[in-house]
Amino acid sequence: MNARDLLTVDQRAAIGDVAIESAWLDSIAAIAIMVLTKLEEPQARALLRGKMLDGKLQLLAELGEIVLPEAKRDAFHGIVGRLRELNRDRVTVIHGTWQPKGGFTLAVLAKSGIGLMDEIHLEGRKERMLSTEEVEALAGRLSSTTHELWKLIVAFAIESTEQQETGK
Repeated sequence: MNARDLLTVDQRAAIGDVAIESAWLDSIAAIAIMVLTKLEEPQARALLRGKMLDGKLQLLAELGEIVLPEAKRDAFHGIVGRLRELNRDRVTVIHGTWQPKGGFTLAVLAKSGIGLMDEIHLEGRKERMLSTEEVEALAGRLSSTTHELWKLIVAFAIESTEQQETGK
């Protein structure tokens, strides 16, 4: 028995969507750190090497407190806070195990087949089970919140550049 035999095409696609959005978020988080620190890519890459996504998001939260104008901090912290929450579910989706609702039983194991698994959990996080629908929605929430971060960072970068050019 293997996962391909137990998960539907939609479930596998939802996991793939979460993985793609996660990779994109990781890239945007690194760019945001470069913008806030004004580091060039090689220096930022050295600083971020080996850092997991949550570590990057935590670093972003701390940098935002130091670097961003006060007027942008609340929005920034809200975005980063939501991304950290979404990342916890992302970890469950990417590293978790699919299982039938209610867990594995001998009866369930005897009737294996596609579509048998209906929720995913990560060992140690049993209280947070994600249904197929929640996994499908997670990719959309990751995408839209990452876009919010991108817009805020781009606006900050433009304002910083304009201030440098005008000497303010």
